[in-house]
Amino acid sequence: MVSGFNPKISKAYNERLVVDYGVYIDNLWQGSDNYLTSYGLTPGLKYLISKDLLMDANIKYLYKKAQAEDNKNDDSTVIKIQLGLLKIIDNQFSVYSSLAFSKEYEKYIENDDINQDILSLATNLNYQLNDKINMNAGI
Repeated sequence: MVSGFNPKISKAYNERLVVDYGVYIDNLWQGSDNYLTSYGLTPGLKYLISKDLLMDANIKYLYKKAQAEDNKNDDSTVIKIQLGLLKIIDNQFSVYSSLAFSKEYEKYIENDDINQDILSLATNLNYQLNDKINMNAGI
């Protein structure tokens, strides 16, 4: 089971720019045992380029602290940077695309199974059926 808490304070600096200041904490349990705790910072921004184009950027910096005896040397630090664009096509359709890079650094050098680099690209098409229902398809 995973539980998490990610509160943010959003500050609008003008009609085009909103900055989010966030923190992050979660816990992963295996059965009744606390397995992993993560905590960190999650700042981000949203910038309105034009009336139908929005850019967002996020940085996630977190520390993973192993809690169980069997993974005590699996502590690591993760840095993730994401950049996205939302294009509003009309009143019903919008497209969102994002590019993200994530790097994980292990704390203990002898355990090299944690270090990883992840590059991801995502695209989603959103269709607003009515005021309450959106349909979304993506890859």
